[in-house]
Amino acid sequence: MKKDKAEFVFEMFKIHADQRLRLVQYFCALYAGIFAAASFLSGVNLYAGAMIFVVLFGISAVFWALEIRTKELVKISESQMKFWHSYKGLLDDFDQPEGFRVTYGNSLKIFYILMAVFALFGASVVLFAS
Repeated sequence: MKKDKAEFVFEMFKIHADQRLRLVQYFCALYAGIFAAASFLSGVNLYAGAMIFVVLFGISAVFWALEIRTKELVKISESQMKFWHSYKGLLDDFDQPEGFRVTYGNSLKIFYILMAVFALFGASVVLFAS
C-alpha cells in the first residue's frame, strides 16, 4: 500500500512539473505571435498596436498566475516526496541552502516580469515615439 502512495505522489509531481514546462512553451509561442501582430499593427494603426502590447502585458500576468498555481502543486508533491524520503532515511537529498537561489521558479518569475515590462515598454514606444 505504501508503495502505491509513493508512486501516486511521484506521478502527480511528474504531471505538474510537465505542466509547468508546457506553460512556458505556450507562453513563448503565444507571446511571439502576438508580438508579431503588434509590430505589424503599429505601422498601420498606432493605438491598435499599443493596445495589443497592453494585451501582452495581461497575458504575461495570466501566465505568471498560472505559474504560481502550478508551482504550488509541484510543492505539494515535493513535500509528500520529502515525507516518503524521510520515512526511508533519504531526506538529505532535499536539503538546500537558505536565501535567494537561482531556481526554475525564480527564473520563471524574472522571465514573466521582464516580458510584462517589455510589453509596457513596447506600448509606450508605439504611443510616444511617433
